[in-house]
Amino acid sequence: MNDLAQYLAAILLEKARVDPDEAYGGSERSIRDQLARDVGGSVAKEDVHSALEVLQPFAAAESDFSPLTGGFWTINYDNFRYYFVEGKPDSNDDAEQFQEIHTQTALYPILEAYARRGARYALDATQHLRSLNFEDWLELRGRETSAPRIAPASNRIVTLSHNQQADLELASTEVIDALSTENSIDGNPQLRDAALGQLRAARELIRGQSLNAYLLYSSAVILLEGLIKRYGGQAIGHAAKKLLDLMIEHIFGK
Repeated sequence: MNDLAQYLAAILLEKARVDPDEAYGGSERSIRDQLARDVGGSVAKEDVHSALEVLQPFAAAESDFSPLTGGFWTINYDNFRYYFVEGKPDSNDDAEQFQEIHTQTALYPILEAYARRGARYALDATQHLRSLNFEDWLELRGRETSAPRIAPASNRIVTLSHNQQADLELASTEVIDALSTENSIDGNPQLRDAALGQLRAARELIRGQSLNAYLLYSSAVILLEGLIKRYGGQAIGHAAKKLLDLMIEHIFGK
């Protein structure tokens, strides 16, 4: 999910938090027109659609039947707060379902940042969006900092075949070896050492063949996406992409 969708989702949530009666709502076109007045005219209906898609898994955006307009949307900050801020189920009966949905919050780091910083974060994003030109909007639509396609439930165990385990172990070693040749990440040696530690921990999970998918996700997946973005077409980027693709194929895509 692109960065712009997450920022717009945070702006939608903030207005709902401040005054639910004045929250953005209605058809996607109507919400687009409302947002355009606040963040600039370059926001498109497709951007609104993507922002609402971000919020739907958490019931923070819900659509009611309206064949004339293609749906009537409402934004619910309380449901967002339940999964992103409170971080615990209302009762033991809700615990399993809560945990399965709550793990998906890691897919949306911009929304996690908004959950930590609140109104000032949303206001800062709104002000920056107002200052962007058309080309900046295009770039923001194409940028992604979210983690991969799915966050697994915390208790899901995956058993790898011998060939899957061997392929994943080899690919993880290739990333470790490539990163080990670097003195630092962004000029920070400690950041490189921390990344290597996470990758080695992930490799140990893989060597066990039967592994907790969420532990592997937590230790490696967001890190790998960061390496792919940071190192692009370099050896580290290629090795990280190969490992991430294998993880999605053999573990997270199941």
